[in-house]
Amino acid sequence: MEAPLCGRRVTLAALKARPELNGLKAEVLSFDESSGRYTVRLQGSGEQLAVRAANLRAAGGGAASGSFAPGERVTIKGLTAKAELNGHSGTVTEWHEESGRYAVQVDNVVKPLLLRGDNLKLVKAEGWAPAWRTPEGQAAIDQALHEHVQQEWEKTKNSFGGMFGG
Repeated sequence: MEAPLCGRRVTLAALKARPELNGLKAEVLSFDESSGRYTVRLQGSGEQLAVRAANLRAAGGGAASGSFAPGERVTIKGLTAKAELNGHSGTVTEWHEESGRYAVQVDNVVKPLLLRGDNLKLVKAEGWAPAWRTPEGQAAIDQALHEHVQQEWEKTKNSFGGMFGG
């Protein structure tokens, strides 16, 4: 039997024996043909369960939406508007349902970006080690932060006008 869900992120659904698990995210590890069940690892707890295919839903419809979890490391790919970001890594911070995109805190970039799931590739944990910020990247962050603080200061200063003699 084919096991199309292996390696995918899924959501547990319609479990009767353990209904408290319905809605939880998991990663499909393997398929056991003899039992007809998938082995999944729950996100967060790491608990492994044997679950029938009927109780699994591809998370958010597959790689285009809902298959990355907050905290996961990703690499950006396939951008055309900001092609210079392709190959950069970041961390998923949240899923934006209204835009159908992920908020990704890209390394050495001040503000998170909203990106489609098909422009992200999961970085496997076993092959990933945190990279320290480069001096150039840190300088860019420091500059952007300085500019942001200056802009906010000017807005605040201007909004009070001459109230304080300034």
